[in-house]
Amino acid sequence: MFPDIVRAALGERVRPVPIWFMRQAGRFLPEYRDLRSRHGFAELMSVPGLAAEVSMQPVRRFDLDAAIIFSDILVVLQAMGVDIRFDPGPILPRFDLADVNGLKRFDPDAVHWQYDAVCELRSRLESSKAVIGFTGGPFTLSAYLTGRPGNSFADTRRLMKQDQAGFNQLLKRIADATAEHLLKQAHAGADMLMVFDSWASLLSPQTFKTQVRPVTLRMLRQLKGRTGKPLIYFVNGMHHLLDLIADFPVNVIGVDHRTPMKDAVKKLGKRFTMQGNLEPSDLFLPGELLGKRIDSVLEQADPARGHIFNLGHGILPETPLDAVEFLVQRVRSRA
Repeated sequence: MFPDIVRAALGERVRPVPIWFMRQAGRFLPEYRDLRSRHGFAELMSVPGLAAEVSMQPVRRFDLDAAIIFSDILVVLQAMGVDIRFDPGPILPRFDLADVNGLKRFDPDAVHWQYDAVCELRSRLESSKAVIGFTGGPFTLSAYLTGRPGNSFADTRRLMKQDQAGFNQLLKRIADATAEHLLKQAHAGADMLMVFDSWASLLSPQTFKTQVRPVTLRMLRQLKGRTGKPLIYFVNGMHHLLDLIADFPVNVIGVDHRTPMKDAVKKLGKRFTMQGNLEPSDLFLPGELLGKRIDSVLEQADPARGHIFNLGHGILPETPLDAVEFLVQRVRSRA
């Protein structure tokens, strides 16, 4: 029997609505901060027992429906030979499109610890809960490799226009690696797979359509043909791209908090389960107002299809624990 959240991802109406949070394994939890005081970020990520423990912490505390493996989207690039340091945020070497042929073929052995961690997590987690494996989308990973988030990846967007052929080659190389990385996580025991293409929202619909959509669609089709695990696709700030992802071969669309759930449901709800989309800062509201915001998300979702409750982006580090407890109880009470 599938976990409830997997059934919801496959389109089934499940009540109460399953719930998990993006970035749930990490800084807002005191038990994570305790571990982090004794272990560096890279160590927590690359020692399977530690990564599994961090992944379990929010599920253990809040009885959530899924654990997402504690890792980083950039490990794909590590497995392609890019020297990345985490201090604790990622530090990447300067990369030029002329170096694209110097990228190594994806080597899963270089990041075998992630698959070991997924396996360890699956063995620890009760069968009613799901394990989520993940990676970044082809554009988002290419953006981190060629630009800087601090200037809205202006260097990346310039390169896309100045050398379209070179950038498209980079996208294809990373897309192939991403598909392999997700497939390895599925084989290790992940029940669901998520693609975070967070920065694709920086692009105009035309640029997304001509350069990013084809390679992303190809990657998702590869995955769909090789694994039966539900796929989740997420763009932070996706409203202007809804029409362009309407035929993506995924099961779940993650809806960010800047995109009204009702709009996503209207355009995409007949084909996909919606995931989301409470604004993360709403968790700082007084209880009565927070309850109304939670109810609004639930009411905007299509009652005839699956819905996975989540935030519209990652949980904020300063989030009060009692607000998270209130949220989970509120969603569970709306059976």
